[in-house]
Amino acid sequence: MSVLLTRTIETIFMPPMGPLLLILLGALMLWARRRSGWLLLGVGWAGLYLVSTPLISLLLAGWLESGEAVTPQQVKASGAEAIVVISAGAYAKGPEYGGTTSGRYELERVRHAAYL
Repeated sequence: MSVLLTRTIETIFMPPMGPLLLILLGALMLWARRRSGWLLLGVGWAGLYLVSTPLISLLLAGWLESGEAVTPQQVKASGAEAIVVISAGAYAKGPEYGGTTSGRYELERVRHAAYL
């Protein structure tokens, strides 16, 4: 599968595109099938709202991050030569740092990478 096709599929199915597509489809259906159009509009708006609430976003993030933490033994056994730390936010209002700096989640990841 090509990278372009993979990215296109990801864009279509990852939030918030799914609910937005339902809203668009519902709006287009309002003229032909009024009840179905309103139903799709309502489901799309409800889905968009739910995806944007902290509770649902935390549940989704928890589901994605449910794996166990890597141990130093696993790193040695894998033969890895580098550890890549993915950014996880920023602390934008840090006058003591002279501007933007690493956020708390990123610092947790950096701390674990240093441990490994």
